[in-house]
Amino acid sequence: MRIAVVGGGLSGLAAAHRLVEIAAEQNRRFEITLFESQSRLGGLVGTESIAGYQIDLGGDSFITDKPAALNLCLRLGLKDSLVGMSKNFRGAYILRGKKLCLVPEGVNLMTPSKALPILTTSLLSVSGKLRMLGERFVPPRQDESDESLEAFVVRRFGREAFDRLVQPLVSGIYTADPSKLSIQAALPRFPADEKQYGSLIRAATVRALRKRGSPQQQATGARYGLFLGLKGGMQELVDWLLSRIVGQISLRLSTEVTRVEHKTQNEDAAHQGEVVLHTKGRRPETFDTVILALPAWKSAEVLATDHAGLSQELSRIEFASSAIVVTGHQESQIKKPLGAFGLVMPRVERRKILAVSFSHRKFPDRVPPGCALLRTFVGGALQPELCELDDQQLQKLVHEELQEILGVEGEPVVSRIVRYPRAMPQFHLGHRELVARIRGQLSLTPRIVLAGNSYDGVGIPDTIASGEQAAERIADFDTKTESPQP
Repeated sequence: MRIAVVGGGLSGLAAAHRLVEIAAEQNRRFEITLFESQSRLGGLVGTESIAGYQIDLGGDSFITDKPAALNLCLRLGLKDSLVGMSKNFRGAYILRGKKLCLVPEGVNLMTPSKALPILTTSLLSVSGKLRMLGERFVPPRQDESDESLEAFVVRRFGREAFDRLVQPLVSGIYTADPSKLSIQAALPRFPADEKQYGSLIRAATVRALRKRGSPQQQATGARYGLFLGLKGGMQELVDWLLSRIVGQISLRLSTEVTRVEHKTQNEDAAHQGEVVLHTKGRRPETFDTVILALPAWKSAEVLATDHAGLSQELSRIEFASSAIVVTGHQESQIKKPLGAFGLVMPRVERRKILAVSFSHRKFPDRVPPGCALLRTFVGGALQPELCELDDQQLQKLVHEELQEILGVEGEPVVSRIVRYPRAMPQFHLGHRELVARIRGQLSLTPRIVLAGNSYDGVGIPDTIASGEQAAERIADFDTKTESPQP
C-alpha cells in the first residue's frame, strides 16, 4: 500500500511511526512518504540549547492521565529519559493587582476538592469564596445543548471564581475566548461530572475518597505529579521518532503539498481510485491513501479544489496565533521570589501577557547554576494584535511586563522569540457537531484521513493519539472495497 503522510509535526511523525510498527507487527509492506513544507520536523515541538540554557520552543511536558504520549515514549525506549517536574515548587501563581497568589491547594482547573484553601485564599472575596463552595447546592443543568466555558463556570461557581481563578488557568491552556469556548468540546469531563453527580465538588469528593491512601495517590500528590518531560527536552521525542522511521519511509522536507486530488472519474482509468498529491516544484505523485496531519485550515486549502464540501467544513474551525518570548536571567535579576512553576494572568487585570512559565523551577537542570529561564506567552484569541508586533517591540513589551510584575531588572542573558501563527485551534460552541459533519464528509472519501490537534484535543497526548489512530485506520483500509477492513 502506498501511503502519503502530509505534515511532519508530532501527529504526522506519530502516524508514520505507527505505520512502521504495524508493518513489522503484521509482516506487511507499506510504501510511506512523509511530506513536510518546512526544513525541520516536529512542528510546534522542539528544543534548543543557548549558552547553557535548554529551551523548549513549544510544549515542555505532557500529562500522563491521557496515555498516548507516555506509551509512545516507552515503546521508543525512552523510559530512562522521562523526568518528572521538581517537587519543590509545585503549584502556580495567579496575579491579583501586584500580588502573586498561589492557586488554592486541591483546585483541579476549576473544581475545589478542599474547602479550607478556598476559605483562606487572597484571590477571592468572602462572598466569592462562599459562592464557589456553594456549588454543591446549584442544581444541575437539564439542557444538554452546548454551553460556553464562561457560562458553565459562572453558573456553577459564580462570576468571581470565573474571573479570578478559572479563566486565567484555562487561558494558559487554550489561549481562547471563554465566551466562545465549548465546555463540552474542550473540557468534557466537567459537564459529565455535573450530569453524573449533580455537582463538581461532589464528584471531586467521591474521587478523593476512592483514592485516599492508595500508593499511586501518595506518589503523585498534586496534579503537577501527572506531568512528565524528557531530559533532552521534547526534541528528544522527535529525534527518537525520526530514528525509528529513517530508512523505513521516504522523507520530503521543504516540500509543500498544494492540492489533494481523489481520482474517481473515468478520465484517468489507470489511476482511478487513487489519491494524487500536487506539490510545488515537483510532478504529481499517486498514492493509495493519504493522512493529512495538518492544521484544519491548511487541510481545507489543499482539499478546496476537489472536495469543496469537506473543505468548507474544515475552514469553519477557527485558529488563534501566539508567541513565546524566552528569556534567561541571573536569579539575582528577579526581585520577587518564584516559588511555583509559573504565573497566569486574569483577563480582568488587563495585562499584555497571558502567562509566564518558570522553566528553571520545573526542570532545574536545564539552566546554569544561579540562573532562571522564563517563557512568556503573548497573544491568543483575546489579544491577536500583539502577535503582529515585530521582534523588538515584542521584547520591549515582555521586558516591561516582567519588570512590573516580577521585578525583573536589566537585560536578559539570552533571548529567543518563537511565533506560532494560526497554530491553536479554537473549540468554539458547536465544535463537536462540526467535527461530526467533517467525519461524515470523510466517510465519502475513505482514502483520505485527518490527524492533528484540530479535532479532539490540543495537548501532546491528544496529538499523538490522533496520528496513531489515523495510521491504524489507514492500515485497515482495503483498496479493493474502498472501506476499512472488518
